[in-house]
Formats: sequence, C-alpha cells, structure tokens
Amino acid sequence: MNSNCSLSDIFKRTVIKTENDFMNVQHQQQQQQPLQQQSQQQPNDDVGNSGHTPRINIESPRKNMTPAGGGGLGNMSPKIQPLALGNLSSISQSNATTASDPASQYMGALQPIRLSINSSKKSNIYVLVTIAICNITDCHDCTIVLGPCCDYIEVSDCSSLTIIAITKGIRVKSSSSMTLNICTNQKPIINTDCTGIRLAPYNTHYSTLESQITLSKLQVNLASNQWCSPLVFKSPMPSPLDQSPSLQSDGSVADLTNDLKLVNMGGGDTGAGQSHIYTLVEPDDFYPFTVPFVLKGRTKANPCELPPKYAKALSNKTSSVQSLHKLVQQSTNDQRIRGHILHLVESKFQDWLIETDNIRQINDLINMKK
Repeated sequence: MNSNCSLSDIFKRTVIKTENDFMNVQHQQQQQQPLQQQSQQQPNDDVGNSGHTPRINIESPRKNMTPAGGGGLGNMSPKIQPLALGNLSSISQSNATTASDPASQYMGALQPIRLSINSSKKSNIYVLVTIAICNITDCHDCTIVLGPCCDYIEVSDCSSLTIIAITKGIRVKSSSSMTLNICTNQKPIINTDCTGIRLAPYNTHYSTLESQITLSKLQVNLASNQWCSPLVFKSPMPSPLDQSPSLQSDGSVADLTNDLKLVNMGGGDTGAGQSHIYTLVEPDDFYPFTVPFVLKGRTKANPCELPPKYAKALSNKTSSVQSLHKLVQQSTNDQRIRGHILHLVESKFQDWLIETDNIRQINDLINMKK
C-alpha cells in the first residue's frame, strides 16, 4: 500500500521534497514492523491496526517549524509527520545487493507516494519522487514540478498554474489559464468547464529522473507520448482518488470514461469551438525549465523524446544565445566597454526578475543555501 502525503496552504514559498525526505519516514515505519506483528498477536495493543495504511502529512510552513530531511526553506520548511503505522509494502532497503542482479540497483527505492497538493498560492513546489496518484486542488499562481506519476494526476479548481510532469494520464476540470508541460502515456482528459489550458511537451530533468522513470514503467518515447491529443468531456469526471472499481483495473481511458460524454477527440489540432478550452504551445514559445537543485544521479538531459518541431526550436534558441555571447566577445577588445555591455544585459535581466516576481524564487533559493 502507498504512503499518503498532503501538502497544503503553501503561500509565497519555494518547497522541495526529494526521496530522502520520505525514505526517512518509511525507514521509521519499517522499524515499527515488530510492533505491528506484536499487535496482531495482542489485539489490545495500542500501536494500531496492522492493516491501516501508513500516512505522511506534509503540512504548510508555520511558525517554529523545523526542516525535515533538509528540504524546504529553513525554519519555514514543511514538516513531515508520520500519523499512523501500518503494513508498508515498500521495496526492500537491504544493502546486500550485487551488480549482477539487474534489480539490485532499485533495491531500497522509495515506494510511490499518493500525493495531494491543496490551497497553495504564489509558490514553487518540487516533489521529485515517484508518485502513485496525485491530486492538485485550489492552487493558484504556482509552478509544480512532479516526479513520474504511475497512474493519474487530477487537477481541479486551479488557475495560473504551470505543471511539469511525466505521467500515465492527467485530468483537468474547473480550471483556467494553465500550462501543462507533460509526457503522458494516455490522452489528457479536459472538462468543458476549463478555459485557457495550454499543452506542451515535457521540458525539464533532474539527476534522479531516469531511475524513477524505470521504476514507474512509463514510456517516454515520442510514439507513446499523447500530450497533444486531449479528450474533451462535458460530464463531470470521476476522481482518480475515489476507490471505484475502475481504479482497480488496468486504468485505461475506456474503463475510466464510459459514463462521460465525449465532445472532441483532440488529435493534435484544436477542434472547432474548442480553442477557448485548450491550445497547443507553439514551438517558438517552448522553453526548457531548469530544476534549481543539485541531486545525486545520472540524468543529464531531458529523457523525453521531443517532437521534431520543438527540438528544432530549442536548438535555434541555444544557437541564438551562443551567437549573442560570441557577438559580445567579438564586439570590442576594450574590457570597459565589454563590461558595460554585460552590465546592461544583467540590468535588463534584473528588471525582468522583478517585473515577473521571479526574484522571489531567487531569494528563496539563496536562503536555502544559508
């Protein structure tokens, strides 16, 4: 069974959660296994029911909170609290692994978590772990970067979000003005009460991403990526967090949408009358996203295959930046003039940071390093 995690009421914060934050909690839960076995033999034991799902609660930053596992913003970091004990069917954390065993490199890996992000505003949230199911509700003006999601991401009652994720599928309802940079193995599901949903290819990476993709068994090749072919439905969508029989099956779109009224079959082009619901980001407006944290791992580039038009657009942008650097270097041999040019560029960049409020995230990152 999966650990349940809730991240709520984050306001104007940059928060990062990595595998170490959750592994510590799961290790504590594993240490309690003898107590659980004892509770089975002694029904009156106060430890708890061995069939109860372990749950982790990630609460919002409050006064006097201390950081957990080094994540978050100093004393403003969300705090991980184990709330209950139960059987944890996580992968073994044994150190007795050998290179000859293909599965040995994944021993000790974090079990996928069930994640809920609620009521957060003007924040940058990074949950860089393997996720089972994710629910994002009532979040506004946020950037949310997720690790691979083995099942579904559901988004509801949100606005002005950027979500970056690799997932089996994603559903969006009652939301507006969102950008979804996704690699999804099933067609995105969008409800007709949505407006201004922008779809784009996955555009980031971090060091542990490829190993997490392998564990999640998601496909990142171009043929398997359905990011640009959404299904638009008129009826309310069932929540993937509901314990319905459909969620116990293979999770296919057909099983999950039998009772919904299909309005448009996407197919890579916005259907007539559907452009107010969703559009595809143009290649010229497609940019890479940098995860501003250094983790231990082997991933050095975006592992998701990009459509040729988007790959070419990124290559052109890279060439333009290199040309600008070369132009500055060759413009003059006078170090004073060269320094003045660089100062002008930096000044414009500073103005952009302030105008877009991205300066806040820069300050958050600086505070994290202190």
